[in-house]
Amino acid sequence: SGSLPTLADIWNEYSVGIGHNFSIIQLNKQWGARWKRDTRSIKSEFTRRMKIVKLIESLMKQNGWSSDCALEFL
Repeated sequence: SGSLPTLADIWNEYSVGIGHNFSIIQLNKQWGARWKRDTRSIKSEFTRRMKIVKLIESLMKQNGWSSDCALEFL
């Protein structure tokens, strides 16, 4: 749609997938880095979004929070 994704959108894309698409977790588990291999824009966007994902995972681990709590905090 051209609009910027929210933090929740990025987390949902990573953890459960959006629409009928695979999650990033599933893509990485099934195909490793091959699913983004030849597309520079996908690699760049993936790297930026993973910084957010790692921050959410860190908050969940350190504080025992759910993803919803971590997103609310951010």
